[in-house]
Parts: sequence; C-alpha cells; structure tokens
Amino acid sequence: MTRRSIVRARARALMLTGLAFATVAPAFAQETITYTYDNKGRLVKVDHGSAGPNACAVANYTYDTADNRTNVTTLKASGITLYAGQNMTSSDGRFTLAMQTDGNLVLYGPSGAMWSTSTTGGSDRRMVMQCDGNLVVYNSANQGLWSSNTAGNPGAWLALQNDGNLVIYSSSNVPLWASNTVYQAPTCVGVSFAIGNASANEGGNLGFTVTKSGTTSDTCTVNYATANGTAVSGTNYTAKSGTLSFASGTASQAVTVATIDDHIVTSALTMKLNLSSPSGSATISTAQGTGTINNIDTSGTTTIQLATGTSENLRTIADANGYTGSSSANFTFVVGSGVTVTGFSGTYSGIDTGSWPAGVTLALQVNGIVRGGGGIGGNGGGWTGSTSINGTNGGAGGDAIVCNAPITITVNSGGTVQAGGGGGAGGGYVSFPGPPGGGINGGGGGGGGAPNGAGGTGGGNKSGSSGSPGAAGTTSGGGAGGTGSGGNGGSGGTYATAGGHGGGQTGIGSPGTAGYAVRKNSTGCTASGAGTITGTVG
Repeated sequence: MTRRSIVRARARALMLTGLAFATVAPAFAQETITYTYDNKGRLVKVDHGSAGPNACAVANYTYDTADNRTNVTTLKASGITLYAGQNMTSSDGRFTLAMQTDGNLVLYGPSGAMWSTSTTGGSDRRMVMQCDGNLVVYNSANQGLWSSNTAGNPGAWLALQNDGNLVIYSSSNVPLWASNTVYQAPTCVGVSFAIGNASANEGGNLGFTVTKSGTTSDTCTVNYATANGTAVSGTNYTAKSGTLSFASGTASQAVTVATIDDHIVTSALTMKLNLSSPSGSATISTAQGTGTINNIDTSGTTTIQLATGTSENLRTIADANGYTGSSSANFTFVVGSGVTVTGFSGTYSGIDTGSWPAGVTLALQVNGIVRGGGGIGGNGGGWTGSTSINGTNGGAGGDAIVCNAPITITVNSGGTVQAGGGGGAGGGYVSFPGPPGGGINGGGGGGGGAPNGAGGTGGGNKSGSSGSPGAAGTTSGGGAGGTGSGGNGGSGGTYATAGGHGGGQTGIGSPGTAGYAVRKNSTGCTASGAGTITGTVG
C-alpha cells in the first residue's frame, strides 16, 4: 500500500448548503490531498485532508478480479473552518456564529450574545469543524483551546439553526452536542403598567385602578401589594397582595382594599399599593398608588387600647383610665391586631362589659383575638377507702364576650372571637361483688376544653388501678380524656364545642357545655363584622 500527498494552495471560498459565510478578508489555506494505492498500483483512496475547499472529503475505490473499478464511496463531513473576523449565519439571518478578532467564538441572536467558548486572547484563533466530528478552537500553535468533545463521529456536521441553537449532528442526523441556546422571543414588548391613587372614608373600600398601555397579543402580568404609610394594616386597613393578569384586549383592572374604622379621631391616614415584577419585557411607569383613608370619628369619644391579658372587665379598665361615672360618656375599646384576651380556665369570659350607667355609649373593635376560658375536665370516679365516688361533670366553657350593658361589637377582618370549649366528663368506676367492699378500679379524668381548661383528676382505686388525669386544653383544641380501668374520661371540647362523654360501668359524669361567642343577656348589644366569630351569639 502506497500513499502520495500533493499540496495545493487555493483561495478559500466558503459556501455550505443552508449556511452563508462572510469573509472579512481574503484567506488562503493549503489543501493536502493524499492518494493511496494498493500493491497492484491501483488507486483505492483519495483523502482531501482537513483544510481547503474539499476538506474532509474522502473517496474510496473498489475493484473486481479483472482490475475493473466497481464502486466509489465518498464521505464528506462539514469541514468548516472560521478564521478571525469570519462568521456564519442561520438561513433566516437572525443568528450569527462569529470567530471574533479577540479569539472568542461567539453566538449572537436578536438580543445580543447567547453563547461563547470564552477563548479571548488573540487574533490567531480559528474554529474547525473536524472530519472526526469534533468542533475545536485552535490557536496558531495548533493547541486546542476549546472543543465540543464529539470526536469519533466521522461524517458529523455543524448546523446553526433558525431557533438559535448551534448543534452538531451525526452522519445519521442524531444530535451529538448543542449550545442549548433555543431563542425565546421577548413577550409584552412595549407594554407598561401604571397605578392611580384612591380615597375612601374609614370603614369603606379603597378602589385602585391599574392600567396597561401598549399593544400586544401576549397576556401580561404584574404583582401588587399593600404597604403601610401613616395607616397600619390590621388597624386601619386590611393587607392585600396578588397578581393581575391582563389579556391582550384588557386595558385596566381594579384592586379593592378594605379599610377599618378604628373609632379614633385622627387626621386622614394614608397607605400604599405597590406594583412590581411585570412579566416579559413589560415595564412600570407608575409603581406606587396612595390610598387616603378619611376620618369619620368625632370628638368626645374616649378610645382605650386593650393589652394582651385574661378576663378583662371594660368598666374596670375605664375606671382605671379616669372614668367618673358620667352617663354621657362615649367609650371605644380596641383589641388591636396581635393582642389576645383570654378568659381564665373554667367558665370565665374573655371580656365582660361590666355594669354602666344608662346613656353611656360603648363600642368594641376586635382586630385581634378574644377567647372564652376552657371548661375544666370532670374528675374520674373511684374509691376512697371503702367509699365509692362518682365521676364529676365537665365544666362549662367560658363566654368570649359577656354583655352586661348595651355595646356595639365589630369583629373586623383578621379579628377572631371564639367561645370556650366544654370540659370532658369524668369516667366512672367499676364495681365488682366480693369481699369486702366490692369495687376496685378508678376512672380517668375528663380533658380540659380549649383554649386552656384544666384536665380532671383520675379516680382512685381500692385494690386495682387508679385512673389517669385528663390533659389540659390548648389553643389548638380540647385535651384528651384520661384513661382508667373503671372508664375513660371524656375529651375536652374544642372552641364552641361541648366536652366528650366519659365511659365506665357506673358513676359517670356529664360533659360540660360550650360557652357563647357573645352572650347578650338581653342588653341589646350587637355583634357583626367581616372577622371570624366561632360560637353562639345570643
């Protein structure tokens, strides 16, 4: 087998189907053609090498026994070379792969650079799509500075697609490597959002208008959220946030923010509604709207803010704040956001109006939490010496608010009023006949009602096992009843729920009833609002 090489110098003209090459300056490359002959002197292969106009072209020849040429097969990979200042473009002209004069190979799209080899450092760099299927950036010393690591795939070819992705395909059109730069056209181009101001009397609704300018077929979005100014969320208005979605034909949308009458005489208060995070290429021309909350309260009203505490009496609080018994007094009591007033464990109320002279005007604003006390669990039945003791009844839950005078109660959005849960019944005991005295095992104590009812004690035993105490109620619910061989105690009730029944053979207690959310006591008090009221109002 013999090989003979012929070196030819030819002007480099770049052209490939589907790809256009722009030559910044004339370039010349030597084409080395290697001819291979068999031992009979027949030409069996012509290899055009990796440079020149026929780079990567290889022709193979076969012969029959009479030395007649029977077949010629030709393999042609892409064989593309880009020198500094040259580039190739996609067929739609939107994307360009440029071998820059600074040595960096960069893919550009409509929005700028999308990908590069990061080979900046000199104008001697060149990009070569090799015959073995590897895409390489070389310097003048033929050192590889970057490669696609796709060698071993003769016949592979390079494509700069109209979607912006640079891909190397195998000879069977299987992707081997890609720049992963599929171009996503920007959305909401030319769209801008703006928000206006709003005003309302306290207790009313602020109506903000968000407008969209610009024409697009895209659906565009923008986020909004309230922020405090001199007005405070939970006290003067209800916080709100979300996302507005504008279809192509939608020009404006409304955002409504509820305000709260704080029953305090003040000047007008303000809050903010902010726009943020527009989608796509949309912008925001006016990002903040101001909501003005106008005061409607008149002078002569004394406002008292309640602190977190237990079993508060409004008359006692007023007296401590200088009230002298005038029948023309006007009081507003406020349970602020973050304040919790809870009745003592048992039948105690969270808030009691107390007794007032006729003619006094009272109001209660609830922005925080008011809870009745949890009913106490009944004690388990059992034995003391030879004397049997029945299980006791669970205690009633406390009322959240007790009216002993006319009062206007408003539970605002975010405010909560919860009746106390009843205590669980005490478990009974078991009595067996036999010497002397009979009964043996004690019952379990009843669980305490929510939010804080104490659990009942377990019943004692004569010669068997004692019952265990019931668990206390918590703000999450009633406590579990205690266990006992004589009978388990009933569980404590959750808010506004009676306690559970106990078990046993005999001497079983009864469950405690739930408290009221608001016990009016025929005083003419009222309760309303957008907040949460759990339990009976009556």
